[in-house]
Amino acid sequence: MTAARPTGALREDPGLAGRGPVVGEMTPLFEDTRYNRQELMAQMGPVGQARLAAARVVVIGAGGVKSSLLYQLAAVGVGFLRIIDFDQVELSNLNRQILFTVDDIGENKAIAAARRLSRLNPCVTIEGIDERVDVDNMDALCGGFDVVVEGGDSVNAREVVNSFALASGTPMVHASAQHGYGYVLTVLPGRTACFRCVFPDLPAGHGQRPGGRPEHRLGRDARRGGGGQARRR
Repeated sequence: MTAARPTGALREDPGLAGRGPVVGEMTPLFEDTRYNRQELMAQMGPVGQARLAAARVVVIGAGGVKSSLLYQLAAVGVGFLRIIDFDQVELSNLNRQILFTVDDIGENKAIAAARRLSRLNPCVTIEGIDERVDVDNMDALCGGFDVVVEGGDSVNAREVVNSFALASGTPMVHASAQHGYGYVLTVLPGRTACFRCVFPDLPAGHGQRPGGRPEHRLGRDARRGGGGQARRR
């Protein structure tokens, strides 16, 4: 799927088409628009909302942490989202991966997530790409974005994204959750420590139990990690 870069102008919200008067709507302060509540924040305002509309974010992975993250990025109006994931939805995902339902089982996560988020907010442009990132395709898949959100399925995949961020100067946000805890790391190339600097000795099987089984994860902790990652963006 190919889409033009947003110019920063906010699109007309199709959810308002044909909308009549709202009972109790006495002032524009309480106008029933998609971003009204966040535009009322002093830290945001219309200028901040326009910046979100012009932003381009690529998210690698659409699993537990990334499901919550993606929902929030689409809801607040980040103008262009690219989702990359090679995995398929499984029944065991549904306790924490909030973008999916039983109807999505067997479908690629990136494609299913893009479809769900487009229904949530048709004012943003969303791409779903069924592919695994590696050293050969990182530039093609992740080049030209304002932020790369890292969600690799292995230490090696995370280091590939980290190396790309450092080489390209692209800010990277990393988050992970397992057991009852999670963490978020923002990497600003040339200004902060990178992923490898912070985690220099992660074993090759980090994130998995003996025998290749995945670590235990609660939906609560995945959502907390995704929420923290969205705020860092």
